[in-house]
Amino acid sequence: MNIKTPKRRLLNAIGSTSVLLTIAMTVGCANLTMSTDISDDGAEAAMSHIVTPFVMFQGKNAQEAIDFYVDVIPDSKVEEIQLWGDANPAFADEIMFATVTIGGQKVRFSDSPIEHAFDITPSISFFVECATEEEIEELATKLQEGGAVLMPMDSYGFSEKFTWVVDRFGVSWQLIYGSDLI
Repeated sequence: MNIKTPKRRLLNAIGSTSVLLTIAMTVGCANLTMSTDISDDGAEAAMSHIVTPFVMFQGKNAQEAIDFYVDVIPDSKVEEIQLWGDANPAFADEIMFATVTIGGQKVRFSDSPIEHAFDITPSISFFVECATEEEIEELATKLQEGGAVLMPMDSYGFSEKFTWVVDRFGVSWQLIYGSDLI
């Protein structure tokens, strides 16, 4: 195996230190922070990385989705938006990259100028812990409008109330209230 020298040093450093993985779940998607212990000689083994959920739209509706989420989900705001502009004149006014905080979780959004054979799937979802019954009912009503209910609001044995919905943009949301598991 031919590994270039910097990679070999990194692999050796990781091998001589312990790697700590911390997963913080907020609104259903993980922030993955990778950090390392300092080796005996004081060298740092690896850099920190943050994994951010990324939602790609094919229908030029990232801005509409962002506006909807910022309006519906508490503790949400637009951090940054970069349009395609001259990089793709047919998509000039569409979102190339946007960073949005949704319920305290950073999420990246994009409008794809390329048509893909895949789209958003419910197997990846945002998981929202609701503080009150009123909150879960309100969020479920707003998020499922124009979308679909995958699991109706009910008690499934792991919480007082739970529902799984897909919004009108195809994004999946799991909403939970009154659980000792979380």
